[in-house]
Amino acid sequence: MDYLPTLEETANLMQIATGFTLIALTLVVFFHQVVFFHQRKNDKETLRGRAWETQQKINYMALENEAVLRAAELTVSGNFDRIEGPDDLKRAMFMCFIQINRVNSLWRGWKSGLLGESELLDEARPTIRLLLGSLEIFNYCLTRGYSGDFAKFMEKERDYVIANIPQPESGDDWAAALLAKKSGKSA
Repeated sequence: MDYLPTLEETANLMQIATGFTLIALTLVVFFHQVVFFHQRKNDKETLRGRAWETQQKINYMALENEAVLRAAELTVSGNFDRIEGPDDLKRAMFMCFIQINRVNSLWRGWKSGLLGESELLDEARPTIRLLLGSLEIFNYCLTRGYSGDFAKFMEKERDYVIANIPQPESGDDWAAALLAKKSGKSA
């Protein structure tokens, strides 16, 4: 004869099955969160790493090419006396675009919740400061295809940086002053 469980035994089995289901569901949610947060950390590091790599590529370009170096200096110093023509100005504009694009990537990471605001500002403000040697170039670049929200962010940060962070000395000025000091002359 087949055994049929009693109603009480069936209820107990259902409670045990429900318990195992809840434990399994809890483990699935827990592991999902662990994987999610680990992936998020990796995404954040990838984003910041790419921004760093972009900066290093710009630095290498400047080391390898005198015209790119002049453009980078113009972007930082705003000293138009050292450029050799309109091509230097266009290179400076594109140098500024590349740097603004770098900040835009970080800003998008912040908007998506990947970076915190302090992480964004720690990366963005020094870059913005370097781009303000020529406000004309910086402001022109902001009008060239960025979202309104990003442009407003950059304008707000531009104003903050101008008011609170001193403009760095250009590499040309620093090098001239150091060489003059070493030779005993004034710059």
